Amino acid sequence: AGGAGGEELAKEEEVEELDDPAAVEADGLEAWRALPPALVQNMERLLRDSLNDLVEEELDPSPIRHLPMLALPLSAMPSVGMVQRVELPLSQLRVDEVAGGFLGCVVDIAGAKVLPRGGVGAEILKLQPSVAGGRGDRVGLTLRGVCGLRILERKGAPVGAGRLGPLLVQEVYEWTATENEAGGEVRILEELEKLRGLFDACGELQRRTGHYSAGDLASRSLDELTQEGLANLNGVRLAGLGIAGPDDFRAAARRRAVVATHAAVSVLKGPKLAEYLCDPCSVLRRLRILNTFLGTMERVLRQSL
Repeated sequence: AGGAGGEELAKEEEVEELDDPAAVEADGLEAWRALPPALVQNMERLLRDSLNDLVEEELDPSPIRHLPMLALPLSAMPSVGMVQRVELPLSQLRVDEVAGGFLGCVVDIAGAKVLPRGGVGAEILKLQPSVAGGRGDRVGLTLRGVCGLRILERKGAPVGAGRLGPLLVQEVYEWTATENEAGGEVRILEELEKLRGLFDACGELQRRTGHYSAGDLASRSLDELTQEGLANLNGVRLAGLGIAGPDDFRAAARRRAVVATHAAVSVLKGPKLAEYLCDPCSVLRRLRILNTFLGTMERVLRQSL
């Protein structure tokens, strides 16, 4: 977090595209960022609500805005830098809410009484009505995860995947004063190198043991996943970073580190994937928790040799 603020699913099938599906994401994240902040009548009451479980120190400098939200099964959630196709009943979408080409995605956790603390902001790259089997009651969305979100209205957990309507959210800064105070790029790159080593070690151990229950770290290297994420996020301004110029090596290093952490999260499975997708944090915390988890994973895999 930064300073105080105010400011199924994937299926292979034939589809009939809209006249210009690419136009759906023409505005996307930047159009949402250009909207005026929401008028929160009583911020203190919102923060002190026991179900929201927020304190002012957690908030980032980014404005608080309304955003249409979808509750999705974990297997359908995009992570930042990932492109994911999701299929939903047409009744769960409202044209006026997706017209801007940007929405929020949150993990639908069975039995939860409140929504998670965080989710993922996603641009709609394509909106495709499904015609498979003669059905006309489903729609396919191709989503690109572009930012983390902090959810400020957590009441009313969903029952099954579907539309939640507009909720108060805040974009999460990827780089904050915490990173600068901890040593800036030098510290982040040290943690990133540790993550790369653990990722590679766990991948090799998975190939030797055949144990993939926590995720697949063996099929592709972290560098490969990071490169794909960087390509998917080409032109996207990450909160707290901006877009690096061709000769801005420090900014490029920051961006690569941020995308690498999201890439590492994207290959996990089960409770840990849900935990990390729902944790609205900046890059240093994400690096630390990933390194802790992968360190434990490495030890467990070695014990099973």
